[in-house]
Amino acid sequence: MPTCAGGRWDPRRFRVKASLYYFGKKDSDAGLSYSGDANEFSGFVNVRASGPCSLLVEAIDPETGAAGRTRVDFQVLTD
Repeated sequence: MPTCAGGRWDPRRFRVKASLYYFGKKDSDAGLSYSGDANEFSGFVNVRASGPCSLLVEAIDPETGAAGRTRVDFQVLTD
C-alpha cells in the first residue's frame, strides 16, 4: 500500500530519518521530507570519506504507531 497524501498511510504524518554509518559507527542523521510523490521522501546526508557505509532509514507515524525501517549497505569510493 503506497504512502500518499490523504490516504491510509498519509506521509505528512510520518517522521522519517536517515542515519549514515561508517565502519559500523553512526556518523550523522538527517530528517527526510515527503517529496510530494507516492512513497518518496528526500533529504541530504554528508558523505565525507571513502569506506564501507550503511544508510538506515526509519519512519514512524506517531498517530497510529505504524513504523518501518530499511538499511542499505554500500561502498564509497573517492579519487
